[in-house]
Amino acid sequence: MLNNNYTINEVKELFNKILEEEQLINNIKIEGYLYTIKEYYNSKTFKNKLKLTTPITNFKRVLDPITSQGWYDNQEQKLIVFISPIYEYIKSISQEEITQILNITYHEIRHRYQEELTKEIRDYNSFLMYLEKIIIKYDEPYYLNNHDNFLIEIDANNYALNKTINLIKETKIYNNMYPYLDYLYQNNQDKLSIYNPTNIYEKYNIILQQQIKKHKNLSTYLNNKNHILLSIYQEDGAFKPLKELINSNIDKNIIN
Repeated sequence: MLNNNYTINEVKELFNKILEEEQLINNIKIEGYLYTIKEYYNSKTFKNKLKLTTPITNFKRVLDPITSQGWYDNQEQKLIVFISPIYEYIKSISQEEITQILNITYHEIRHRYQEELTKEIRDYNSFLMYLEKIIIKYDEPYYLNNHDNFLIEIDANNYALNKTINLIKETKIYNNMYPYLDYLYQNNQDKLSIYNPTNIYEKYNIILQQQIKKHKNLSTYLNNKNHILLSIYQEDGAFKPLKELINSNIDKNIIN
C-alpha cells in the first residue's frame, strides 16, 4: 500500500515492483533503473554511454539527468528513470514527483513493448509504428521535431497515463493529481483520434526509396523474404497493382 511519505528506497521498491508486474503482463524482459543524479554519474550505465559516444555527444550525456526525466534505450533494452535532484537532500518525496516517476516508468515500458509489436506486423497500428521506427533510425531530427505527433509517443502516453491513474486510484491517495492526470489523458485521447499518418507515409517512402537505391532492390534491403513490405511494394519500390493489394491478406486499413 502506498503512503504519503516516501523515501528514495521506498520509491525504488515501487519502481521494481512495477517492472516485475509489467514484464509478466506483457511477456517481455526489461532491465530498469531508478537513479538519483549522483547514482547515475557513478553507474556503469553512464560510463558505458561515455565510451560509446563522441566528445561532443558526451556533453549531452552529462546533462541527461538534468534535461530528461528518463528514457528507454532500445539497443541495450534498458530503461532509465531519474529522481529530481532536490530529493537527494530531503527525507520524503512529493506526491507530484512520485506521479511523474510512475508516468515516465510506464511510458518507457510501453516503448519496450512496442518493439515486440513491430517484430511481426499483424495489424494497422503495428505497421504504422514500424514505419515510425524506421524514420527514427534514419532521420532522428525529424522525429525530435515532431515527437508528440508520432503514434509511438501517443500510444506510450496513453498507456502510461491510464496505468498511472489506475494505480493512484487503487492506493486512494494523490487525489490532488486526478484533475491534471485526467486532463492529460483526455488530451492524449484527442491526439489519438486525429492522428494522421499521411506525413509518416510520405517521410517513410522517401527513406525507403533511398535505401532501395543503395541496396539495389527491396529484398536485399529488408533481408527478410516474409516481410510485409514485400506484399505491398515491388522490388524497385513502386506499389504493387491495386487489384493485387485488395485481393491480398493485408490489413485493409494499411491498403487504404
